[in-house]
Amino acid sequence: MLLVKLAAFLLSAAPTLPRKARNVLIVLIAVLGAISAIGSVDAASLPLLDGSLYYRIGGHGFAVLLLSGGPGRSGDYLDPVFDHLTISHRVILPDQRGTGRSRLRALGTDSVTVRKTVADLETLRVTLGVENWTIIGHSWGGMLAMAYTTQHPANVAGLILVGSGGTSLEFFDRSDIVLRQRQTPTELDSIQAWEKQTCDPALRERAMLEVKKLRTGAYLFDRRSLAAVNGTLTPQTYSSQTSELILRDLRRTRYDLRADLRVAEIGASGKRPALILHGDTDAIGKATEHELSAAFPASIHSRKPSLRSLSLDRGTARILQRTGHVPGRCFAVDAVTIAFAETGQGAVIMMNAKADIEVVKNIFVEAIGQQYHWPDP
Repeated sequence: MLLVKLAAFLLSAAPTLPRKARNVLIVLIAVLGAISAIGSVDAASLPLLDGSLYYRIGGHGFAVLLLSGGPGRSGDYLDPVFDHLTISHRVILPDQRGTGRSRLRALGTDSVTVRKTVADLETLRVTLGVENWTIIGHSWGGMLAMAYTTQHPANVAGLILVGSGGTSLEFFDRSDIVLRQRQTPTELDSIQAWEKQTCDPALRERAMLEVKKLRTGAYLFDRRSLAAVNGTLTPQTYSSQTSELILRDLRRTRYDLRADLRVAEIGASGKRPALILHGDTDAIGKATEHELSAAFPASIHSRKPSLRSLSLDRGTARILQRTGHVPGRCFAVDAVTIAFAETGQGAVIMMNAKADIEVVKNIFVEAIGQQYHWPDP
């Protein structure tokens, strides 16, 4: 906005200047206009056969698709990551089918499925004219990113999976055990009480939201962040009905991507690099590390003290110290800035064979660290 005002001021002065000075001024105004366009953000709704898909898009450069967790959560909690990525990349952040500001004529087992959610993303890619994109998926968003990649491998330049869910239904049983072990007795009692209210249609949505909030603490490295994180969970940003429908679809279709991921050639032995990250206290990461290591054979997690990183052939695996499941300060530094190295042309590249990732930027630390009051790593 400041640049636009400056350009307007200069334009008003143009008639009083000599010809050569006016020509220089015109060039300067054009440059200012180009600069002001960098990082500009647009919001739109893509028409679908059964509703609409809301998305935000901003920035210029290599395309990055940012997928939020849940299932059932809108993309709002990833706004700080989106805002800073748009400085150097063209970033697309959708509210997935049945969440946030996306709309469906009806929520049901036929309209809310993994396959239709993947189809929405592909429709969005084609509509925006994106040849291929790097996908960053957090939690459930990681599962969706993998599902999309197995169906449209040629359209994926690389994967970044942050605290991702697993590659099969086996992950859910393991994660439930780990999460339950991290709940306090008071939380478990409260969860049980609210779950009884879910039988009442008038109370169901609120009861499921309260259960979601009560379970949040088990995901965090520092429970002092609990109020701030739960503050992002509202009826507008979380749909328990969508969450339940996606989980039901995963069970109905016997969700298992292990064979398909090998065919898609991702990670160590494939054409598409992959980066796998999770916090050392992330319950989801602990539940999925064996599955992801099997799906991406080179992504074996180191057990050294300090920040752990392994260089892989076409990928890398990192375990972030003092970090839980919800994106915070370490997510900002390691999942994006360390994951990306920019070429001179501004394209995003991932790991080269047997090479360490070059840290080229550190632009997210304050924004996310302050928003969620994350402790310094």
